[in-house]
Amino acid sequence: MSSMRRLSVTTPFREQRQQWMALPPLQLQIAVMFCALPTASSAYVLATRMGGNGTLVAFLISAGTLLSIATLPLWLLLVG
Repeated sequence: MSSMRRLSVTTPFREQRQQWMALPPLQLQIAVMFCALPTASSAYVLATRMGGNGTLVAFLISAGTLLSIATLPLWLLLVG
């Protein structure tokens, strides 16, 4: 990848990162925690009542919760 193309791809991300970094550290960590929270368990009730695949929804909620337990500390280290 050429330098010019790489610069054009990474520049928007760098600018957005600088915008996020303008937050105080505690507020940035709170924003990351809210973004990393797993799906609401009410999605299971909604899926089963509407005739959806409740078993799959339950699995996805559980998997998302376990993944967030594993990755949330890493995200907080990254921004902290």
